[in-house]
Amino acid sequence: MLDCYLDEHASERLTEALGGLGLKATSANRLQRKGLSDALHLLYAAESNRILITYDVKDFTLLHEAWQFWTRLWGVAARHAGILLIYSTNKPRIDEIAEAITRLGNEHDSFENRIFTWKRGVGWNEMS
Repeated sequence: MLDCYLDEHASERLTEALGGLGLKATSANRLQRKGLSDALHLLYAAESNRILITYDVKDFTLLHEAWQFWTRLWGVAARHAGILLIYSTNKPRIDEIAEAITRLGNEHDSFENRIFTWKRGVGWNEMS
């Protein structure tokens, strides 16, 4: 079962929808973590072993890339539980996003240090 952390860019309704589908889901809002930097959201998700879900595609793509390079350069085995980036430009419905996340969770055993993007009408794409 996926254990998800939604940053403040993601809808609170998505947190509720994921919970309704049987996933463990909490949010920056529920944990009183609103206003923190994106880096701190990723660090919290990593430390709590939760998959981070956000609509902030650009910033978290950069953070994931930096995470990969820096941990390799520094020779540390720091891992995050995964990042799911949702494109909101084509106005996907909350239930549509929640169902897509659930399907992705059923297709993979681990999301460790992986990043995926989702676009309505296209589906999931794993970034390298």
